[in-house]
Amino acid sequence: MRRIPLIIIVLIQVMGTDSLVHTDDMEKVMQLWCTQIGTWTGMIDITSKNRIIKKQELVTTHECTEAASFHIVRERFGSGTSTVKATFIDKSTQHVHTAYFANGKVAPYSF
Repeated sequence: MRRIPLIIIVLIQVMGTDSLVHTDDMEKVMQLWCTQIGTWTGMIDITSKNRIIKKQELVTTHECTEAASFHIVRERFGSGTSTVKATFIDKSTQHVHTAYFANGKVAPYSF
């Protein structure tokens, strides 16, 4: 999971301070995200609602469709929650969109 900070740096460089993001730039970002293909395992800190912090294993599997149209991440937090994130370019709004699914249902997260 050491590549994720690099992706954040690249996002800033590709998008810069220009508020208008072009489809070509978003496609470059998707291609860069797709360099993470594979399975990654590590320990993360999870904070509960009552602010108790515990370490938990996170296993993520990154996949991409042909031409980097979709970046799909399957996550397993210990033996508990399982999530899927599908990231794609919404060309009608020129935004990168991520749909979240947790335990078989659409989850209330997006950016």
